[in-house]
Amino acid sequence: MASSPTIPCLTIGRHRDIARNVASVLAPHGFSVNGILSMHTWSDSELAVALRVLEPQPQALLIGGGYTDEEADKAQAVFDEYTKETGISNGKLVRVASGVVEKVGPKGVAGWVLEQLQGHFRT
Repeated sequence: MASSPTIPCLTIGRHRDIARNVASVLAPHGFSVNGILSMHTWSDSELAVALRVLEPQPQALLIGGGYTDEEADKAQAVFDEYTKETGISNGKLVRVASGVVEKVGPKGVAGWVLEQLQGHFRT
């Protein structure tokens, strides 16, 4: 049985250490975090450039819990434009919304992100 291809991801998170932990949990399951934007604020153009310069091209955008709904919506719009422009038909945005941490706890976030990605890419 052939293994599934590795799915490249870009992460936006205020805490680089949390993003690194997520990356370490994802790696054995065929997901690679190719970049981490660990800025408190970012612009649409910065995100657009980051998505386009990474190789392999990110197929998933992971957004940490430290961002507002408005910021997450902006990221979704940039990611949607990127997937259309690059022809990525199966892209996925995973956002750790405020209720997720309360539900799974800080240590459960990486596993929750993995579940979201597997549900989208591995079914």
